[in-house]
Amino acid sequence: MLKSSAALTRRQEKFWHAYLETGDAFASYLRAYHVKDGTPREATETYVAKVMAKASVQARIAELKENPQAAVKIADKPKKAKPVTADAQNGRARSEPTTAKPKKSPVTFTVELGHRICEEIALRRSLAEICAEPGFPSERTVYQWRRTHQEFAAEYEEARKWRAEARADFVTMRC
Repeated sequence: MLKSSAALTRRQEKFWHAYLETGDAFASYLRAYHVKDGTPREATETYVAKVMAKASVQARIAELKENPQAAVKIADKPKKAKPVTADAQNGRARSEPTTAKPKKSPVTFTVELGHRICEEIALRRSLAEICAEPGFPSERTVYQWRRTHQEFAAEYEEARKWRAEARADFVTMRC
């Protein structure tokens, strides 16, 4: 008896949807598992083999080959991953160019906002995480502020040092 699709993880479900569309396990894995740029092809192929070897995945693919109407489209999260292909020259995964991100509303530099950004960085948050929140500028704007506001640039560098120290403490506590 075949296992039901409920036994699969969300990514495995995405994998078999992509596999049925393309027939290519490697491309399906890149799409479903959001492989980072520069990941060696050999490492990715190892993971592809592991996914393809899972009985639940094989059962679901066989089930859908027999009855394609049984496929239920997965409601995707907002588009985050870039389309990925294998780079033939170096055997690494690479992202295809995508459309530009929607621009954020301009944010004017204030000393208070600069302090808030630096505080968040010192608390081990990345600039990308901080800038994704409403009310914060884009990463590009922060980099421009660093070039044009010397006090902010100095505070920013100090916050990065604190973040590095906090991350190191976190790692050593976990070991």
